[in-house]
Amino acid sequence: MISKNIEIELKVLVSKQQFYSLLMYFKPDSTVEFIEQTNYYYKAIGMQEKDVLRIRKRKNNFFFTFKRNTVAGLEEYEKELPTCAFDEEVIAYLETFGLFAPYILLGTLTTNRYSITIDNKAELSFDINHYNGITDYEIEYECLKEHDYLETFSSILNQAGIPYRHNHCSKYLRYINTKK
Repeated sequence: MISKNIEIELKVLVSKQQFYSLLMYFKPDSTVEFIEQTNYYYKAIGMQEKDVLRIRKRKNNFFFTFKRNTVAGLEEYEKELPTCAFDEEVIAYLETFGLFAPYILLGTLTTNRYSITIDNKAELSFDINHYNGITDYEIEYECLKEHDYLETFSSILNQAGIPYRHNHCSKYLRYINTKK
């Protein structure tokens, strides 16, 4: 079954030094286990420029995600899949949004991620992303329940002297903007 939610996420690109400085604040014993996940990005007939259509592989599990901007916010539709392929339910669901086959694979972005939960309010993720010959370092703060997330995330970043100015563009847009 496909689930729907409104994604509230803050993110910032940082230097490698800032990344590890903040990571060591939360995990000073340096026993960090990153989990590798690969995003397979697709394009479909009818997609808007900022829509994101992907299947994510994490360990041996696959997750379909469709993201689109609406007046309510960033809507996110998700479903676990048995393989790295759109199933009949996903295809039918995408068609309700005017998105049709062929679903063309644009490419992949691989992330090594370490995540922790902050006060049961948010998930803080440390991401090392690899795409199109580029490696970048990103810190994401995804809300799990309503709170003053901007103030909280800014306070977390301040631990390593990192200012929060505004959300950086998504992994998908960074991938697309650097595709060769």
